[in-house]
Amino acid sequence: MSMWQWSLIVLSVLFLGVFLFTGFRYVSLKKKAVKLGFVPKEDLSEQDVGPQSPSDDEKQQWLALLRQQQYICAQLIEELPKSDFQGRAALSCWAIFLDIEINIIEHAIPHSQVAELLEAFKGILDKVDRGSRSG
Repeated sequence: MSMWQWSLIVLSVLFLGVFLFTGFRYVSLKKKAVKLGFVPKEDLSEQDVGPQSPSDDEKQQWLALLRQQQYICAQLIEELPKSDFQGRAALSCWAIFLDIEINIIEHAIPHSQVAELLEAFKGILDKVDRGSRSG
């Protein structure tokens, strides 16, 4: 075996050792933090429960961000030349996705129904993807 191959093997073993050391160090420090009271056990168990419903203030912040992105998307669509079909299609997809996201947040649609809404969006993405491959 050449020197390059041996050096790759040595580096791989070294990176594995660093990874294992970091993992064990993380676990031990996490246990110490819980034991010393820096991280309450209740906080750890609450994180595992699942997503919590956001406050009205958080919803308004997300909606403002999504509307700002909608505005930017609309500006970019206007600035693009009519001949750039792929760019216009991609931005149109992004605009539709933003509409869906805003609708989800405004109407507090449950997580179980979100997948159905995004499945409808997947068909549009597949069409754009096929168009970009043929073009």
